Amino acid sequence: MHVGVKICGLTTADDLDAAIDAGVDAIGLVLAASPRRVDRETALKLLARVPREVVRVAVVRAPDADTLTTLQALPFDVVQCDEVDVPLVAPLGRPLLRAFSDGADLAARIDASGVGRGPLWHNGFLVDGPRGGGKGEQADFDRARKVASRGGLVLAGGLDPEVVGLVVRHVHPAGVDVSTGVESSPGRKDKGKMKAFVQAVRAEQRRSAE
Repeated sequence: MHVGVKICGLTTADDLDAAIDAGVDAIGLVLAASPRRVDRETALKLLARVPREVVRVAVVRAPDADTLTTLQALPFDVVQCDEVDVPLVAPLGRPLLRAFSDGADLAARIDASGVGRGPLWHNGFLVDGPRGGGKGEQADFDRARKVASRGGLVLAGGLDPEVVGLVVRHVHPAGVDVSTGVESSPGRKDKGKMKAFVQAVRAEQRRSAE
């Protein structure tokens, strides 16, 4: 099974190009408060560099009116948002990647959301660390494995090139998402780490196929 790879929090053309060269399936641009936030003009310039086959994901959290206007204006393929923000984002008519912070009630929250199966990134769900995105905290991998059976799981939080292969082997996610684990500093990516991350995922895919 192909495991999708998304690199999130890209802020510069050089980092974006390096992520694409590494072989990612999706890129994420952050439009929420974060050291990785990009403004509308920067986002437009970065999106123009993304080839058609790579999914363009906007990451928002508690979006205000200006952010919603930006989402309407820019050619993102998918909007990633926390479950509580779905009522704000859903009227835009874009596919949603619903993000859940980890916790003991994770499965119940996912079930209550009505998340269904669909093309990866476009109708799945993302599980992050207990305090949500951007913190680099790991989710409980045993709990993540249990919800992975629903299909469409994108696992994030605390992943890096050293651990991602083992995580893919144990959890069996449909996709993985990384930001801090491939950075040299907040908002700036390390090209070697991005390449190593993608290679680790692909190596585990080949191992499991043998």
